[in-house]
Amino acid sequence: MSDGNQFLMLLLGSGLTLLGGYIAHKRELSSQAKESLKEKKSLLLSLDSEAGVLWELYSHEVGNDLTKLNPGDMYMSYYPLSQNYFVIYDRNAAQIGSLDNENLQRAIIAFYCRAKGIVDDHQFHNRVLDEHTRLSYLARISPTPDILEALNNNETMIKNNTQGLVSLCNEVGQRLVDMKREIRREVKSIDEKLGIVKLHY
Repeated sequence: MSDGNQFLMLLLGSGLTLLGGYIAHKRELSSQAKESLKEKKSLLLSLDSEAGVLWELYSHEVGNDLTKLNPGDMYMSYYPLSQNYFVIYDRNAAQIGSLDNENLQRAIIAFYCRAKGIVDDHQFHNRVLDEHTRLSYLARISPTPDILEALNNNETMIKNNTQGLVSLCNEVGQRLVDMKREIRREVKSIDEKLGIVKLHY
């Protein structure tokens, strides 16, 4: 074999090796991209489920009663809450913050921030109700002007808090609708990229 042919074969072999490496690299990247999409989809569906279940429970236990109140009514039920319900959101806050879909990111954060606001408002409302119990007792055994004024101020605060809870309840319900809509859109887009065909989601 002549030197020219040897050089040509060497060049061809090197080219094929590079091409093979490039194809393998592209396949690896494609595999990593698919895995990333699957993880993203899993996170979104988990958030969708968490938010839906929490809101269903809250609506059943409190929200439905709040939305039936009239302006000036006082919500007098003590409802113990904590911030420990938002497990999936809290554990994946960094991933949510790095989502490349701005509308989706904003919808998720908006819902959870306002939902956490409901917890804070109920905790404050509970303390006001505790004070109302104390003042009501004092007003029965010693109805001094100061005690009666404090009780009146407390009841005004309860009315204001009640309206705040009603307003926030309505807002969070709409935020949930917005978040679920954006999640559906993103999951549909992910399924298309993964080649998954679904008639309904």
